[in-house]
Amino acid sequence: MKKLLIAAAIASTTLLFGCSDEKQKIIDSVVSYLEVREDMFPYRLEFKDLNFIPNERGNFNSGELCGEVKISQKTSIKPKELPRIFFSNIDGEIQNVINSNDYFKFLYAAELNAEKSKEIKPIMIIHPYDKAGMELWDITCKRQ
Repeated sequence: MKKLLIAAAIASTTLLFGCSDEKQKIIDSVVSYLEVREDMFPYRLEFKDLNFIPNERGNFNSGELCGEVKISQKTSIKPKELPRIFFSNIDGEIQNVINSNDYFKFLYAAELNAEKSKEIKPIMIIHPYDKAGMELWDITCKRQ
């Protein structure tokens, strides 16, 4: 009986961490994709507190990647174009996010087959004073 309980505990732990490993692989894949995307290539992206929330429970093909990001230029040479970023404060300048040395909360609609898609989806940066945007981020990113 004792061996059965130990085996059950090991199996449930493996299942529990197995899901986490799959989620982490998806997070790593999406982050790698964002870092080498043509519009993001001239920029250094530093991420923290990342989470991936699938659109459908148990289906990891698409969902929201959220967390915090700090964006800076890799070199002093000005890039040809700005990265595809949607700033929640429409009046705000994206240039204020780049090289600000601050982390900004973000949402990104991620798809596993994004590398094959020609459409480049923007990253939505939440302005720190955008109360509705911050509430949306809290609801979306904290969802399990």
